[in-house]
Amino acid sequence: MGAASNITPSNQSVYINKTKYQVGTGLCPIVTGMTVYNKSLQGTGTTPKGASTIWSSFGSPPSLPQYNGTSWSVAAPQGGLVTEGVSPNAGMANFWGFPCAVTTPVTIDGTKYPMAMCAGPLMENIDNRPVAPGSSIYTDNPSATIPVGFGKPLTGSLAGMDSFFMNPFPTS
Repeated sequence: MGAASNITPSNQSVYINKTKYQVGTGLCPIVTGMTVYNKSLQGTGTTPKGASTIWSSFGSPPSLPQYNGTSWSVAAPQGGLVTEGVSPNAGMANFWGFPCAVTTPVTIDGTKYPMAMCAGPLMENIDNRPVAPGSSIYTDNPSATIPVGFGKPLTGSLAGMDSFFMNPFPTS
């Protein structure tokens, strides 16, 4: 669940729909439970090849490990709207539907939490279109320098779906 992470830009790039994006990487907690994944990117199944690879996706857990820029803590997601490019947010990352490598667990308050190192495009939205600088984005980690999140899709099949993406599995 990349939404709890702070993303670091890399020197790599990726093309999505003929648009070039810089790639970012981030350590992400592995959270089990209900999830939403991007079938158009992942193909017909949610199980990638190899036991040490998982797909990034998102859900709505009541709490999860979150990185605040200096340390990890376990807390409820603090979803919110931030303006990309306005301090502290220097950009945004879309980590929905990209492969992640399972890595060493992180110990938080004496409990080990499974983690994965994920990579994905910076400034690319969940509808596979660019996010314009200065856009408002939704994220569960508004204190991150480069948070994982998404901009409001204005056109296409995902337009108007923001409330679902912010809370795909309401509990009440």
